[in-house]
Amino acid sequence: MPHRPDVPCARCGTLLWRGRGTLPQGQAVCHPCRRKESQPYGRRVAYETRSCAVCEATFEVRASSEQRACSVSCARRLRMSPGACDDCGKSTTRRRTSVGRLCESCATARARARWIAKNHRRRTVGRLSDVTPAYERGLRARARKCPLCSVRLTSKADRPNSKHLDHILPIAAGGTHSIGNVRIICRTCNLSRPYDGSDLDGYQLTLWAQDSAFIPMPVRPVVPRCACGTELRKGRCWTCEPSRHHIRLEAGRRAAELRAARMKWQDIADELGLGNPGAAYAAARMYGDPDVMARWPQRYEHGAVEQAVHYGGGHGKQASDRSGRPARGRGHHPAPA
Repeated sequence: MPHRPDVPCARCGTLLWRGRGTLPQGQAVCHPCRRKESQPYGRRVAYETRSCAVCEATFEVRASSEQRACSVSCARRLRMSPGACDDCGKSTTRRRTSVGRLCESCATARARARWIAKNHRRRTVGRLSDVTPAYERGLRARARKCPLCSVRLTSKADRPNSKHLDHILPIAAGGTHSIGNVRIICRTCNLSRPYDGSDLDGYQLTLWAQDSAFIPMPVRPVVPRCACGTELRKGRCWTCEPSRHHIRLEAGRRAAELRAARMKWQDIADELGLGNPGAAYAAARMYGDPDVMARWPQRYEHGAVEQAVHYGGGHGKQASDRSGRPARGRGHHPAPA
């Protein structure tokens, strides 16, 4: 189809660019005339003519716009022009267009304040932290499934199910980098969690400074012995062998305070203690819940809170408590009744 010749506007007579339009020649209207016709009907906002603040050229812009320059180059020159400082009001010139208009002293003061606040947050998190590298390695070695989506975790990096260290109550929401506030979840759940902890609507977790939660802690190795005093095997910490655990639970305010409105003790144990029966029993004993205490064997009754508790045994062997009697439960991993 051949190109049409230039046609005049039906309102002002301006020659329009020749193209492949389908309107008849008498109905061709330029864009300025079309805007002027649509303004009385409210279909377009009003336009006005302004003068550029840099080159003093005239340009048409919407009346509600704050544009002061006619082009991008003029707008950049306008932003770099001298003006008043945003903080002290002193006349200054911008060095970069991506930041506010600040004089040298005010810019230095703002940068110093940002670094002071950042260093304070970093020192505070480090001072309240009791998560050692050995504990983190043991936590990663024990993690098998994500507690949020139940997907099987892997130690390989950059995978959707990779192991990520997550803070139950995020640092930005007031949480601490402590044992009672860390867990291992998958990479997908960790990246999808909100940074303010707004997804924790089912329970409220209050952490005391430098306090320990009801989950295993790496302590010095304890050699398991039989009721007759015979040494069973070489002592190991649970960080080396997930099948044997040596836990240390502390009483009083040294333990974390957990209030769960719509959660059962089993859910709490799965959330913080990773299914540790000794931790659940100690928590129930501390808060006086007889129903939960009755669900676990009595082998945790002697010194479960005051000192280390060892549970688990060799393959096919029957575990026993301090008195030498066989522990209740099935096998060497006792289960709830």
